[in-house]
Amino acid sequence: MAGTVWNDVNTGREVFSMTHLHPQLHKVEVSGVLVEIEISFGFHVFTDQKQVGKVMSFRGETRHFCQERYEGSKTIVQRILSAIENGEYITAFISKGQGQRYYHLNHHDDFILMEIRKPQGKDNCLRIHVVTAYTMDEWGVVNKGRNLKFRYVLEQRLQGKKIV
Repeated sequence: MAGTVWNDVNTGREVFSMTHLHPQLHKVEVSGVLVEIEISFGFHVFTDQKQVGKVMSFRGETRHFCQERYEGSKTIVQRILSAIENGEYITAFISKGQGQRYYHLNHHDDFILMEIRKPQGKDNCLRIHVVTAYTMDEWGVVNKGRNLKFRYVLEQRLQGKKIV
């Protein structure tokens, strides 16, 4: 399974377990087919640039451990799976700077930014990589794009189709 296995974070005062942010495998039904969903998590899920927490580096990027984001990260998988199950919408867009295709789930005050990919050579499997997640009051503005049912996006990505 793809994704980073994050080490626990020791701030000097407390140790924060990162096991909930290890890559995970879940099964969901999409158009009558049982699909394996591999969920992985990026560095921005538990760090920010507010210069308050422990300094951390990953692949040449330096950020700060954010306990608020860390606490919010404990329910990301549940929020994603319930959004799929409940027929919620996600917004598909292409980032202006990098030209990468992203999807975001706006659930109440939460913002979860994801990449959804079909692994090459694997049938009935998708990878969801959570790039970042935070509460809207941190930023307040979300990217504009096409609002689509989460299940529709999964169906299209299963077929290898690009959306946006």
